[in-house]
Amino acid sequence: MRLRVTAPKRSTLVPIAPGLVAPSRQLASVSEVNGYDVQLVVVVVPVSDGRAGRFECVSVTVERREGGPAVTTEALRGIPVASLVKQVGASSVLVVSHVSEHELAADDKSLTDEMVQRFKQSGPTDEVLWWVAYVYRLALAIGSPPTKLVAEWMELPRSTAGRWVAAARDRGFLGAAEGPGKAGG
Repeated sequence: MRLRVTAPKRSTLVPIAPGLVAPSRQLASVSEVNGYDVQLVVVVVPVSDGRAGRFECVSVTVERREGGPAVTTEALRGIPVASLVKQVGASSVLVVSHVSEHELAADDKSLTDEMVQRFKQSGPTDEVLWWVAYVYRLALAIGSPPTKLVAEWMELPRSTAGRWVAAARDRGFLGAAEGPGKAGG
């Protein structure tokens, strides 16, 4: 499966979580999904009432690959739309780097394998906790369990990820949780 995401020129950057933005509309092409090519149109629902924004699919097109199976209702049910929307969201979130009265600038940030290994060795430094907060907020925006995604992306045991999330809150990288077992970014 190969995913390619583009934002139309008329897309604007929309706040999705504190310090994070995403293009308001994205077009995604996914090849080789269970024998089909899939195109999705994904829009951003912005931050509202202190809750993280989210990504929503507004259109799906499924096309049979050459020599592939026919498009049937059963085949359509096998297209993992929610998972694809999460991948589109994860690939399109940008970090706000500059805000002024007339300009908003954002950068693409990538967590590399080398960084993950260095973070695991160094422990919860300010740099590491910034990334913990980034992954946590990204998870909220794409609808994934936040601490679980931190554990997966940083290759940590779930308990360590939970301690690092708490440390990120204590040091001001994340806002307070909304209650026991309720995420807050």
